[in-house]
Amino acid sequence: MERYFTLRDSTNTLDKRFRVIHGGWNPIMFKKQTEKTTLDGNYDVAQGGIYHRHEYIVKIRDDEPDMNYGNVEDLRTFFSYNEPNPSPGNPSNRLHFADHFGNQWIVMMAGDFIPQTLSVVMEGEYSSYNIKVVFLFLQPDTSS
Repeated sequence: MERYFTLRDSTNTLDKRFRVIHGGWNPIMFKKQTEKTTLDGNYDVAQGGIYHRHEYIVKIRDDEPDMNYGNVEDLRTFFSYNEPNPSPGNPSNRLHFADHFGNQWIVMMAGDFIPQTLSVVMEGEYSSYNIKVVFLFLQPDTSS
């Protein structure tokens, strides 16, 4: 089974699929909490929310011949969205995300954008990169 995810921006102008390499999918759940030890030796724990963050490593071409799949510049565009509120013609930083299982979420991209070249060819269809992408899962996407 091919692992991939699809991203669509808030204005529906950019909609692309990205291939995830084998072993490059890490779904993470984490809690926001603090733990302290009191003077009598008991724990004092302040509980917060439970959140989802997924880390993917995608294999991507500089120039992708399949129009359904994104290239390096498409992924960079998604990463560059920085507005919290959309306006006409200006996508927000909240993206529509769908994984290969059909799960749909509203996500934000986090972390760094560091393309790692996989070949001596730096441009074109035969130039490939691995790029680690991190998504913060905000809420299920019910817009479909």
